[in-house]
Amino acid sequence: MKKNVLLYCVLVAIAVLMVGCRHRPRPDALNEKINSNCTIYFNRVALGGTSANIVPITTDETNGARVSMSGKLLKVTPEWVVISVGNVADKKMLWVPRNVVLCISTE
Repeated sequence: MKKNVLLYCVLVAIAVLMVGCRHRPRPDALNEKINSNCTIYFNRVALGGTSANIVPITTDETNGARVSMSGKLLKVTPEWVVISVGNVADKKMLWVPRNVVLCISTE
């Protein structure tokens, strides 16, 4: 009887430890690139394109429309990528939803 209770306690402790370890947020690799110059390439479907249009990933324009944005990487969250664009006199912060990002290149 005591062995069964001890076994159940050990199994519950292991289960609690496993669940607790799973909820740790993983570090975002883009955080290492904060303050570096980057180019965000947008998902063509999110921009209104179709999957029939085959466009190379790192293309800046397709049919005269821009499909990328370049700037300085300021912040990264699970939902957003924030970049600064423009010159010193006309700087803007752009909050780009991550679900429309095809890829990001950094320097």
